Amino acid sequence: MKSRAIPSPKLLIKDHKKADKQGNYPTRLVVPANNFTSAFPRMGYLGIKKILDDNKVNYTSRTIIQASDLKEKIETMGITNNNSTIVSIDAEAYYPSIKFKLVRKAVRYFSRHLTDDNKEIIEDCLEMIKFGMSSTLLTFIDKYYEYDGELLDPEEKGLTIGGYESAWLADLVGAYVLANTRKHFEHTSYDGLYRDDGFAIFEGKWNYNQIVQWRNEFQQSVNQLAEGDYLQFTCSLGLDETVNTIEPYEVEDKMVSIERSKTFPYLDMELYWSESQQLQFRVHLKPNQQLKYLNKGSTHTNACFKAIPSGVFNRLAKLTTVTEENKNKRLDELYPKHTTILTNAGLVTNKQIPTLTEEITKSNNRKKPTTTRLAKQKERDRKRTMHFCVGYSKAWKTPIHKVISKQKAKFNLPWIRVSMSYHRFNNLREIFQGDLTHKLNLDVESLDFQTRECNCRPGKGEKKCGYNNICRNSIIIYKVECNNTKKVYIGNTQQHFKTRMQQHFRDVRVLAKTGTKSDSYARHFAEQLQNFEDISNQLQRNTITCSVIWKGNPLSAVKTFGTPHCTLCARERIEILKLSRYKPHLLINSCNEIYGACRHKPKFHRYATAQGTDESPREMKGSNKQEKSPQRLSASV
Repeated sequence: MKSRAIPSPKLLIKDHKKADKQGNYPTRLVVPANNFTSAFPRMGYLGIKKILDDNKVNYTSRTIIQASDLKEKIETMGITNNNSTIVSIDAEAYYPSIKFKLVRKAVRYFSRHLTDDNKEIIEDCLEMIKFGMSSTLLTFIDKYYEYDGELLDPEEKGLTIGGYESAWLADLVGAYVLANTRKHFEHTSYDGLYRDDGFAIFEGKWNYNQIVQWRNEFQQSVNQLAEGDYLQFTCSLGLDETVNTIEPYEVEDKMVSIERSKTFPYLDMELYWSESQQLQFRVHLKPNQQLKYLNKGSTHTNACFKAIPSGVFNRLAKLTTVTEENKNKRLDELYPKHTTILTNAGLVTNKQIPTLTEEITKSNNRKKPTTTRLAKQKERDRKRTMHFCVGYSKAWKTPIHKVISKQKAKFNLPWIRVSMSYHRFNNLREIFQGDLTHKLNLDVESLDFQTRECNCRPGKGEKKCGYNNICRNSIIIYKVECNNTKKVYIGNTQQHFKTRMQQHFRDVRVLAKTGTKSDSYARHFAEQLQNFEDISNQLQRNTITCSVIWKGNPLSAVKTFGTPHCTLCARERIEILKLSRYKPHLLINSCNEIYGACRHKPKFHRYATAQGTDESPREMKGSNKQEKSPQRLSASV
């Protein structure tokens, strides 16, 4: 909402899959979530999720959280090749196929036992999701498009790949489908769904014809549930030819395939049968997958470099079945590709590579049970933590966190709880883009925030301007000095300074007459002028001296309005803190001016250029021609 952005779509190329006859890989259209309308479905799904979680509604009983959880569950079930059949159940084009009408049915199903008040809030949240799904705008080659624009009915619009809400709503719809088709899973020992990838273990040996019939019956139930055939499922039957006899089948169904190899891939794992016909697991690498890790010479913190091999080793160990043959083997023997890439990147040495048992022991030691007391304490500490996010550079002599700690001790600030995070500096493309933007904006200004000449009508005994000739300045940090006490008030305004001061004058009069609570400016000057019956604007102007401390660039400052990173608010805080540090006895401002939220409103600009584009500033300055009138250009923030 803050930027009114309309993004360009991205194309995800799935080069790990087989290319077609023309050499083209499968692709997926990704819609970035920075569309300004994406705020609505995000708020909607977060509201629904919070209500379901607060009421302890179990909507994840059939959801696979991650591959390691699936492995831990199945390993305890005693699955063998003789008593089980492995099948993956995949949804085609899952996100775009999930229509809003199906989302609403899923949400209402899981909220059916909630109170009427909660259901009313959920309906409002669904309306926000509906608006977002029906108003996804895109720009491509200087033209604007609407996602699923050919569908006029919002009920028929699908989820986008890349939306804030898409993953959670997709999981919810998947849970709704599985919860209402349980009759088809009566003969399974396990079934679950991770996004569009489903997995089931059927009891006994099932042949191809039986799986085809099962899929057709399951698909019919899904069609009845969704009130249409737009959500299609395919199946892949795992039959290792080396240990299974594949029975002949009548007609090959394009929606059901057979995985004939020794391994059956699912998510990040390969499932295979051991010599004793027990189901076992190991890490899966896709055919064209290329492993890449950060190089040790790149600009990242040491903690980042340590976390990479630790995370890789932990993942490899968690996804591998421990046997007598492999428990004492090193991970470079089990997974040479992963460890070779880590070694070449300089992240580990040969001596640092653990055995499978060592890594599992280390992983188990890291798991600490979280009690309710510890969870509450962690949440309390999180709220009191101050987060510092700075650009990271290896050129520092002293790490920035040590500099902050020294300053904390120097100024006796024990209440500061420091948490560090780092961001990268601009790359070359961003530097060139910023320089180009700067050059394009050199002769461009905003009509709405131009500094204009004074238009004040002087009162009796006043000069031309009662505000020191800054009355029509905007986007400024201003200083108001009391002539009686020499104390100073520091404020900011995005409107004309005169307009802001008239608001201050009104607050002073209201406070003096009614005693209504107001800000620090009104409290100070109401006390100074309490002996006057008529506290007029002219009287108040004669009591103060005004000046501008800092003036912002409207084109860059307005973009940040209404956000935690507002340029005007940040500058005001800096000026208040400076004065409070060196001359605290002269400061009128109170704490809420430092910690208060941003109240500025972003708006669209009306751009103007003060000169033609064919003449340079130097040529315009030296010419005797009459100054051209501003050229108006229409554009948004």
